[in-house]
Amino acid sequence: MRKALQRFLGFLLPGLLNAGLAVWIVWHLASAPGYARRLSFGAFVLLYAVGGLTIVLSCASAFLLLATGASGSVDAAQRRLWLMLALVNTTIPSVLMLLLLALR
Repeated sequence: MRKALQRFLGFLLPGLLNAGLAVWIVWHLASAPGYARRLSFGAFVLLYAVGGLTIVLSCASAFLLLATGASGSVDAAQRRLWLMLALVNTTIPSVLMLLLLALR
């Protein structure tokens, strides 16, 4: 149960937050005409907070994966996959926020 909670908080939740950010940005850019793509400060702060939470959770899970020792080659290969997912989840919010700022 504890391992499932750790995987949810460390990998699934950041992935869901990233997907939510991506869907909102695509919806916002597609639904508003080019001249009306102003983003309110409140919406930007909310998106920044969600992106920050995603980055913190992903960095924490990546750090914990690196800090705990791996035993066996199968376990090490699985840890590399989880680490790759954590690092990808860390970079996606930054890329999405830059995309939003560039296309607004």
